[in-house]
Amino acid sequence: MKALKAISRPLHRYLSWLTGIVVAILCATGAILLVQPEVERLLEPERYYAPPHDGKQLLSLDEFITTFERNERATFDQPTNLLVSRLNIPKDPDRTWYALVAARDAKDSWTYMAYVDPYEGVAVAYGSSKTLDFFRTVRRLHTSLCLAPQIGRPIVRYSTLIFVFILLTGLIRWLPARLSNKKAWKSSLVPSVTKGYFRTIYDLHNVLGFYSALVLLILALTGCWIAFPWFKTGFDKLIRYDPSERYVADFQVDVEEGKSASLQGMLDAQRARTGARTYDVFFPGARSRTPICIRESGGFYYPDAHYWNQYTGELVGIDEYSNLPVAQRIRTSIMPLHRGVFWGSTTRYLFLIFCAIGVLLAVTGYLLTLKRWDFEEKAQQKAREREKSADAEPRESE
Repeated sequence: MKALKAISRPLHRYLSWLTGIVVAILCATGAILLVQPEVERLLEPERYYAPPHDGKQLLSLDEFITTFERNERATFDQPTNLLVSRLNIPKDPDRTWYALVAARDAKDSWTYMAYVDPYEGVAVAYGSSKTLDFFRTVRRLHTSLCLAPQIGRPIVRYSTLIFVFILLTGLIRWLPARLSNKKAWKSSLVPSVTKGYFRTIYDLHNVLGFYSALVLLILALTGCWIAFPWFKTGFDKLIRYDPSERYVADFQVDVEEGKSASLQGMLDAQRARTGARTYDVFFPGARSRTPICIRESGGFYYPDAHYWNQYTGELVGIDEYSNLPVAQRIRTSIMPLHRGVFWGSTTRYLFLIFCAIGVLLAVTGYLLTLKRWDFEEKAQQKAREREKSADAEPRESE
């Protein structure tokens, strides 16, 4: 153990000096991206919250589609065909519904986004949030430090890889010198704030580093998976993932002319099965053999998707996480883990805390370095003074 700690000490110190600033930027920008939904709703409540409805009832899903498409067609100067291809229905009745609309006129076709009052079927906002440019800049800072991609991305890529070794050597350094010493374990698990400034910083760095190491290691390893093709290839071989065996749900229905089931009936049936949640509804269009898909949104990273026959209203099938091969389950979880949405808002807020701790670790690490430099400089100065006094003593005796 002593030899391992002796090796890890300089590695941890020098690697942290080398990449600490970049790691702090990655953790800080990651934390900002995690709170993007809250920031958007705070700055643009009129986009994400419906106007006061004075006791009105929500439109049924069928009424909503009919009313919204009729109101939208009235906003165009020339005849335009509209189709809602995707609809997000929040659990909160005070929220607007998000619709992705496919439009076509005599000359062109396009898609656009609309945020719709679910009580009136009228769009209250279009397009992306006004915070889009800000979060694009934050994302560029996170992926390339806002430098040219050929410069910034390698810096981020290798800093993330080095961060893995910083965390591992930090864990080795965290271990008490004597594993059987209960007092040493207590000081490694509980920070002291009553023994001076330097000791407080050291304990915060040491203890918080331990508690956050697992989550930060997950973020660093998934970042390496995104950044390095060889890392992704090696990981696929490790879990024996074969893209050719990837499971993809493929449900089909027979087209039945003149028949159309109640959309609200399908949504109510799914709510009866899974509870009141936020849902994404995917509409395949007229005369399609692809069924309507109603998928849970904002929860588990691989949400269950229910497929309904739009002609009869019957449940066609359910695409569940358990349907996936084990290797695909693991691989499917990597990006949601890195983005902090593995388990919806729960992991998002948890990862936010640990990203903030990551910034604090970088700051306290540099403070400890400055304190160590100051200590070493004072020690060298005292040594020089002792040498001078030692040289002066023989002269006085003469």
